[in-house]
Amino acid sequence: MTKLSAMSGAEFDRAYMNMMVSDHNKDVAEFEKESTKGGDPDLKAFAAKTLPTLKEHQQMAKALHGTQAAKATAARATATAIAVATVTAIRTVPNEGDTD
Repeated sequence: MTKLSAMSGAEFDRAYMNMMVSDHNKDVAEFEKESTKGGDPDLKAFAAKTLPTLKEHQQMAKALHGTQAAKATAARATATAIAVATVTAIRTVPNEGDTD
């Protein structure tokens, strides 16, 4: 969490979502193990009952993370397209004194 406190904006969003996906992956694995191999019947039942909700949260975190990555890729593609169009426009503008 200390790393996150030094971040802001898109950098914070990426780091936070990476952490959420990673944490949910670990939690689902632990709850799956406990729900099938746990020694305490009450804890085993709790893990089994809670696992579907945890998996749903895991999928939401992955979806948000994927959406965020897709938006970043689209933004980079748009910026590249704008840069290329600008360079192309600059190259096609005749210099003063050109008679072409």
